[in-house]
Amino acid sequence: MLGACRECGLPRVLSLTQRWRDGCIVDVTSGSASLCVYEAAYPTILVEEIETKLGVPLQRIVYHAGTHAAVKVLGVLYETHPLVGKVLFSAPVHSFTENLLVGFGKAIGVADVEIIERRRGDGATVTIKDPFDLPNCLAIISGILQIADGCRITYEILKENGSYVVSFKQALEEAPDEEAYHRLFAENLSPARADGDTPMARCRKCGAPSGVGAILSFDLERGLITDRSDGARMIFMGVHGLNSILRELGRELDGYVDDLLISFERRKLAERLARMGLPSSPWAEARLREYLALRGLGLLERLRERNGSCEITVMNAFLAPVVAGRLLAFWEHHLGREGSIEYEVDRNTLRLALS
Repeated sequence: MLGACRECGLPRVLSLTQRWRDGCIVDVTSGSASLCVYEAAYPTILVEEIETKLGVPLQRIVYHAGTHAAVKVLGVLYETHPLVGKVLFSAPVHSFTENLLVGFGKAIGVADVEIIERRRGDGATVTIKDPFDLPNCLAIISGILQIADGCRITYEILKENGSYVVSFKQALEEAPDEEAYHRLFAENLSPARADGDTPMARCRKCGAPSGVGAILSFDLERGLITDRSDGARMIFMGVHGLNSILRELGRELDGYVDDLLISFERRKLAERLARMGLPSSPWAEARLREYLALRGLGLLERLRERNGSCEITVMNAFLAPVVAGRLLAFWEHHLGREGSIEYEVDRNTLRLALS
């Protein structure tokens, strides 16, 4: 609906609603870390690998955590501007709001979604094409409808033939217990202000970092984002959603998830670096800081190398295992051999020791 910036290519809905600061992509309304640039295939692959290793079905956890995260992000309108939030989902502007949300979903690479039928107060029927991950996509739509209709939402997949026709409607089952509800909303993801932020070149027209359009290509009609370097499909993943999923999996699996995710991120990034045939990784403090900041993964505060080891501190690392695994992969690519990692996380500050 708003199109893309003619200068840098970033969708205007992102430059209007998000700010890149303190290592995060921050929602301008709430001040919370909102999005991160992430490989679209990873959520599906990661969940499948965990299910295979542990024999534990995880789709329900992913769906409910993702739904609650969507409610958390969109619910900011009601918390900070209740009158505005109420108007946006009321006649006669609700159709405009719904189309805007569909456009936002395409801009962040979720899927190509078309509203077939909208039942005010009782869900909708939609067509979903090319979802980056079906459970996460269903969760995002359910969360939006939960806010719009003021009730819990369930869904039924009516057709599956290269795309999905899905009916969302009011859930009849009882609401989840209060303890689980508050647990999923517990995290405060407002990034701490740093003394020195990451310097980034800005687009002259929209003010967003020009580096985002330099690394990503946007197809707003199909809801697809690709990495210009190797064509991999990417997504602006909701930080609240991924954070909630990781916390819930960690709770269910007794802390096993962090180490598994570090190993996963290390392996997947190493595979991408090998495919791209890069002679070296961006192992320089300024380049690593920009890599993390453009993707909303945190603010590299300190990097110190000596005697074949490296100490790193990253502020606002709300997805700490993701950051740790990637930095280990970059370190190993830089060294040309396998490395080891020790880490700790204190108030969303990640401290790594690589050797």
